[in-house]
Amino acid sequence: MPNTQDIVVVDIDGTVADCCERKFKSLHDSGVHILETEDFFVDSHLTPEQLKTFLSIFLSNKYIHLDEPVPYAAEVLQRLEKSGKRIVYLTARHDSDSEDSMRWGTIQWLKRYNFPLDTDHLFMKIDKGESNRECKEREMREISGLGNVYAGIGDMREDADVYLKFTSNCVLLTTFHPESEYEGLDKRVKLVDDWQQIGRYLGV
Repeated sequence: MPNTQDIVVVDIDGTVADCCERKFKSLHDSGVHILETEDFFVDSHLTPEQLKTFLSIFLSNKYIHLDEPVPYAAEVLQRLEKSGKRIVYLTARHDSDSEDSMRWGTIQWLKRYNFPLDTDHLFMKIDKGESNRECKEREMREISGLGNVYAGIGDMREDADVYLKFTSNCVLLTTFHPESEYEGLDKRVKLVDDWQQIGRYLGV
């Protein structure tokens, strides 16, 4: 008999984790000195070689301990779990058998800040050559087999594009991006600027 438990799918970077300090440290180690950028992701500011170096550092465990939890994210997810929802994390952080896998660091970080966590419900990118969208679409197909996808919570347009294929309950946290990221977005997407609004929207 199929599992009918409602699932809340949650992105990590820019959604539950404030990665700004990790970003700036990674930029510095890449030889790039930018005090501020207009958006959370900095692709447009870097040469291809700088971007490659930046991503190799940013998408590693080196500075993951510098990430800060987005205020109220853990509390809202705890309430959702207590209400009977299954919390599943879906991230483009990579997982592999190599030393640079981010799985261990991600699990330790989520536990450190008291996020509800079943390690079997942490879905990550396995193929580094796969785009973030391809990764999330593939993993969402697997997640949807675990139960009913009640809601998807992320921070980027591509998160919404993927979630809306599986649920009409899609929420984007706008804290780390300029307004231009969300121009022309599907009207079904709920835009919020803090997790307390997410809690109210989802009834907890």
